[in-house]
Amino acid sequence: MLRKHTLSWIALVALLATVLAACGGGQQPTTGTGSGTGSGEQQSVTIRWRTRPGDAAEQRVYEELNALVNEKLKDKGITAVYDPAPNQGYFEKLKTELAAGNAPDIFWIGGVELADFVNTAQILDLKPLIDADSSFQLSNFYPNVIEQLTRDGKIYGLPRDISTMVVYYNEDLFKAAGLKTPKELAAEGNWNWETMLDAARKLTDPANQQYGLGFGNWWGPAWGYFVYAAGGSPFTPDRRGCALNTPESIEGAKMVRLLYDEKLLPAGDADGEALFNAGKVAMYFNGRWFTPGVRTNAQFNWDVAVMPEGKVKSTWLFWGPYLVHAKTANPQPPGKC
Repeated sequence: MLRKHTLSWIALVALLATVLAACGGGQQPTTGTGSGTGSGEQQSVTIRWRTRPGDAAEQRVYEELNALVNEKLKDKGITAVYDPAPNQGYFEKLKTELAAGNAPDIFWIGGVELADFVNTAQILDLKPLIDADSSFQLSNFYPNVIEQLTRDGKIYGLPRDISTMVVYYNEDLFKAAGLKTPKELAAEGNWNWETMLDAARKLTDPANQQYGLGFGNWWGPAWGYFVYAAGGSPFTPDRRGCALNTPESIEGAKMVRLLYDEKLLPAGDADGEALFNAGKVAMYFNGRWFTPGVRTNAQFNWDVAVMPEGKVKSTWLFWGPYLVHAKTANPQPPGKC
C-alpha cells in the first residue's frame, strides 16, 4: 500500500510538475501571473507560489523547500519563486489579487477558508489535469482530505499538510520539578486531564512569571480540543446547528475557564509562544508549524507528546491545501503534451 503523503514538498512538486508543466510547441499564454519563454521542445516557465509563514524560522523552511523543488524540477524547465505573505491580512490580500487577476500561480489557504475561495470562481479545477497524467496517483493522499477538496466532480487543490495538535513541553522544567513528562505519562497510559492539571499547577510559579500551560485561541484549537475531549462538539450530529450548549461541551469550556481562573497559563495568546521559547511555559499546545521556531529559539531540552485524554481521546486537526489560480499563465492543457 502506498504511503499517504502529507508533506509540503510532495503536493508542491505535484502541482508544479503535473499541473503547471510547460508543453513544447504550444501557443504562448497571454493571461495570468506566471511567465513562460522559449520555443521548440521545451519552454522555460516561472511559477510564483505563496504560503503564510508564522515566523522567520518557518519562512526559512519554505525557502529551503523552494530550493528542493527547483532542484527536483530543473530538467523540466520550471523555476519556482517563493512569495511569502504575512499573517495579518493574508486572506484578504489573496482575494484582492484574485479579483485583480494577479494572484500567485499557487497559494496555500487554511482548510476552513476553502469554500470562500472556491466560490470566487478563480480556482483551477485540477481533475482534468490529474486524469490526463497517468503517473499522478491521487491515492497518495488521504481520501478524506481529497473529499473535502472535491465539489461537483471537480478537485480544487492538493493538501499541503495535515497537522494535529500536540503538547510541546520543556523537559528541563519537568525534570527539575521531579515530575514525569507528558511522553512518559502517555507511555504509561496515564496522560489525562488530571495529570495535566497536576503538572500545570506544580510548574506554575507566579513569582518567576512561569506558567504550567499555554495555548493560543486565535483560531480556536485549544477550546475546541477541550470540547471534543469532554465528549462534546461545536455542532449537532447533522452539522446543521450549534451544540456548544450540551453538557459535554459545557464541561470542556469549564476546564478552559478553570485554567484561566487558576492563572495556570498566560492571559494573552501571543505571549505564550514567546514565553515557551524563553523557558517560561512548561507545556504548550500547538501544531507542527511551531517546531522551526522552537528549534531556533529554545535553549533547553524539549519534546512533544500526544494531547492529554479527557473523557475521550481527542486532538485538533489543522489542514490546508495548495490551490492554483485559474488565470495562471501556464496551465498544462490536457492532450497538448
